[in-house]
Amino acid sequence: MMAAPTTKGTRELGSGNPSCAVVSFDSFAGNPSPCILTTPGHSSGASVAIRSTAQFAGPDLTFSADMLLVEVGPGLGGGSMVLRDFSTGSAIASATLDGQTGAMTFTIGAVVSPSFGTVPGWRTYTFSYNNAGSASWRVNGSVFHSVGGFLPPAAMVVSLENASGSVFNFDNVLVTSP
Repeated sequence: MMAAPTTKGTRELGSGNPSCAVVSFDSFAGNPSPCILTTPGHSSGASVAIRSTAQFAGPDLTFSADMLLVEVGPGLGGGSMVLRDFSTGSAIASATLDGQTGAMTFTIGAVVSPSFGTVPGWRTYTFSYNNAGSASWRVNGSVFHSVGGFLPPAAMVVSLENASGSVFNFDNVLVTSP
């Protein structure tokens, strides 16, 4: 379960300043609609994150979310789906879409993929691992990054993050086990 604003509208995160981060439901977009819209207020260096309230653990898990770069904004950074260690908050695996170039980068532990170009539109980003220690990132079902020897932490949380001046939408967050 993701922590998210209510369907009553927009929720500002921060002070009353017009550049504060906003998380809202966008009833006209989605895969299908509605979806969660995130914007750090079009200011470079700002960020917003939505983290699950549930913890996930197991020998074979799959995490997926749909992500869309809606509008390019100022500054560096991007939108990400991040699996974090519940105890330490450290990133275990991440898929990041650059808010300026649209390039994708994946991490699994300390292993970082080369950047991959993408085309505009909704994409499903899926991270999975199994009891044999194989872990991989897929985009729309195709493997883009994989490693062996992956050891998951005792418990993880899912985090949808926007650390850019761009606008990203997120949808269809799923955690499954065979």
